[in-house]
Amino acid sequence: MKGSLAVVCLALLVVVGIGVAQNTSADELQKDQVFEAIMVSVRLDQPQASGLARIILPSPRWFPLNRFAYVRVEAEGLVPGKSHNIHLHGTRTDTTGQVSSGCFAGGPVLVNLRGLVSDASGKGVSSSRIVLDSNYVVYEDAVGRVTNNAVFNRASLTTWYVQYHVPAGETGAGQPMACGEVTLGGFDRGTPFR
Repeated sequence: MKGSLAVVCLALLVVVGIGVAQNTSADELQKDQVFEAIMVSVRLDQPQASGLARIILPSPRWFPLNRFAYVRVEAEGLVPGKSHNIHLHGTRTDTTGQVSSGCFAGGPVLVNLRGLVSDASGKGVSSSRIVLDSNYVVYEDAVGRVTNNAVFNRASLTTWYVQYHVPAGETGAGQPMACGEVTLGGFDRGTPFR
């Protein structure tokens, strides 16, 4: 029984591997894709607000077995002892069809991340696991089920931005505090992967 189960599992992995390999180069199969966003303050009254977001998208080789993306944000210049909402935002299309991207685009929230809770020195870390479906569409974020059909791949991620907000109870609550555009490993923006 164990032998036949092992043969079936091996055959399934080979078939899945062949399907993935047909659409992906050897280099792309070997490593996860790491995206980064260097966040800087967008407020004159809080110039010290900054951070680094790192987004890890699983290797296409392992994607059928690992349908999670991971987002880790490290920030400083936060309001001590407070929780700051943090999101991945997308592009915005105005009434004339003009598409805007980047920190000042006013794009919609596509993915909610776990809040940044700062320590007494104003530093905080947020780690979130994002569940993806078989087409890289976000299925669940840190808040729960998502229905906006946001696609978590290189082409879309490199048009998004990460933003954390002034916490509740503070002047300007909910307004952007720091923001950074997502890039592939800190380099290009917008080169299609799939």
